[in-house]
Amino acid sequence: MCDHWGITSFPKMESWKKGSNCCSWAGVDCDGTGQVIGLDLSCSWLQGTFHLNSSLFLSFPRLQKLNLAYNDFFMSRIPPEFTRFTELKCLNLSACGLSGKVPPGISFLNKLVSLDLSENIGLRLEEGGFELLIQNLSKLRDLDLYRVNMSSSVVPKSLLNLTSLRALGLGHSGLHGEFPSRIFHLPHLQKLAI
Repeated sequence: MCDHWGITSFPKMESWKKGSNCCSWAGVDCDGTGQVIGLDLSCSWLQGTFHLNSSLFLSFPRLQKLNLAYNDFFMSRIPPEFTRFTELKCLNLSACGLSGKVPPGISFLNKLVSLDLSENIGLRLEEGGFELLIQNLSKLRDLDLYRVNMSSSVVPKSLLNLTSLRALGLGHSGLHGEFPSRIFHLPHLQKLAI
């Protein structure tokens, strides 16, 4: 899928060598002090069960961007340990083969400006889950839940509180109820897919 979109697909972690400067590794971004603040492991041929308690993730307490899109985690659940990444601003878990309930703890990542859980057809938000998910995410600019199962949820009016929202993707999610027309008055909204 990655190569289809013009994104080069290769196992980035194979270039990671113990004892070398991790800031030079493929997919790793560091700040001026040498702290890892970004991991882009999209299209990296990652496969298997998804665990966040590995030393890999515990090593990056200041992580601001995490992109694991287009890997295959074999219908794993999203680990609740995501709540430890309190500095996270961008989280992309699209098309990873994730399943189960979206953990409500993601809503405590209140610095998130971008959240993409799209294309995980086994993933679901249970009744009231959408409302819980967005309740603390007031800084969100991009939210993509395309194909996330929300058939037991109604469109929450709290969407109108996301005044920074630029893009919202809710297509093929089964979300029901009357969509608030006032969403078109959000000052920054440029893209809406429902």
